[in-house]
Amino acid sequence: MAQRLEWRFTDQSLFGFGNWYLDWGDSDRERLVTLSDVVQLSDNPAWCLREHSGILGKISGAVDDLLDDLAGLSVPDGEEVQLRRGTPMSVTVRRAYAALQHATVLLADAMVECRKGALEHAMRQDPLLSSGVAFALSDGMNGCYRLARYLPDQE
Repeated sequence: MAQRLEWRFTDQSLFGFGNWYLDWGDSDRERLVTLSDVVQLSDNPAWCLREHSGILGKISGAVDDLLDDLAGLSVPDGEEVQLRRGTPMSVTVRRAYAALQHATVLLADAMVECRKGALEHAMRQDPLLSSGVAFALSDGMNGCYRLARYLPDQE
């Protein structure tokens, strides 16, 4: 039986945690895996990087939409709105931040864990892949930075 590797969001929301799974839905074989594991199990690092960069891009796009909504909530004198702890919007911002940070860190971690090997070779062979990964990471980090400004203190 062939192994299936796929990303699953835990609550069907781009702002919910997601993880890579091996053989999702097979009660005997299903297990949570890291992106580094996915690279090793798939033996296709370019696919792994493209897939995870695409997932990170989807989350980043949803974060950009949320940031646009937050910008529209500015107070009359042009300052950024300050979200109060426990409000629905602050909970959404916290979840978006956590989801984006999680996906970004997974990609950075896989690149560290798998450097000097299959990932590095795949990136050297494919400049479009390399630039896509770089832009996905930069979008993820930038989104985290921009969202953090809206996080209420001590939430």
